[in-house]
Amino acid sequence: MDPVEELARTIRALPRVQLQNRLMRLSAREIAAAVRFISGADQHMVFSALPAAMAGRVRDEIALMRRRRLSSRDRLVFVRQVLASLRQESAPRSIGSYIRPVRRER
Repeated sequence: MDPVEELARTIRALPRVQLQNRLMRLSAREIAAAVRFISGADQHMVFSALPAAMAGRVRDEIALMRRRRLSSRDRLVFVRQVLASLRQESAPRSIGSYIRPVRRER
């Protein structure tokens, strides 16, 4: 199964309180890099589960990422990390929030 679709299914399956608690242990950049690729309805579920300030930071990060080139490998790393965090009671090891820029092919 596609990790992005798996992430969307996990978001829909979790009770709101668990979704909020598990998202809050991630950085805004980690959440943004993962949820950027799911449907608008699933993104809305994520934003509504987060406090307003955190949701605003995630939206800001998504806007910044639209201007960056994120490799498909890095995108999958973020999606899998957020997916692992949502599935576990305890927080998994953070991957950090540094995104290595992708160079253009000339």
